[in-house]
Amino acid sequence: MSGVHHAQPDGPESRSSARTSGAISLHELYRIDEAMRRLGWQNAAYRAALRRGLQVLNSGKRRYVTGEEIFRFLKADSLRRLSA
Repeated sequence: MSGVHHAQPDGPESRSSARTSGAISLHELYRIDEAMRRLGWQNAAYRAALRRGLQVLNSGKRRYVTGEEIFRFLKADSLRRLSA
């Protein structure tokens, strides 16, 4: 047996890092839960985005969004808010 022990993080740091935002690539397809995690969105923010025009892809019970659609939506939403 090796004397090396790799601790599994289970403190508050690991839980908060699981909720941190991440990068979005134009060329990737994301499951909705992954896109929400990367954007730092909760369910209410996702539902609001759908009402404001975010287009998602459905396949069976799963929903997906492209990185390109996320950028399109965020840009359009930003412009709409600036002109309001």
